[in-house]
Amino acid sequence: MDFTLYAVGDSLEEAKAKLIDQIDEYLYDAIEGDDKDYAPALLLRKAPWQDWAVFYIIDFLQRCRSLSEWLGEAFSPNIPHGPYRHA
Repeated sequence: MDFTLYAVGDSLEEAKAKLIDQIDEYLYDAIEGDDKDYAPALLLRKAPWQDWAVFYIIDFLQRCRSLSEWLGEAFSPNIPHGPYRHA
């Protein structure tokens, strides 16, 4: 189901909690609340393709950022500074 709901938080956990609250409230309003006369339209609607495009662009950029951070750590060994001395 696509509800086109957004949540923003200072952390991933906060954003998830806010989104869960929004979904619960949306479903309650559509099924039992003031909007129950419009339940089929509210529960079966699809998010606009523009929203999906933005989602996938952000997801792609996040994955690229994570990959570049991982590659940066993997290929940057600690190299001692100063001249090398033979024992």
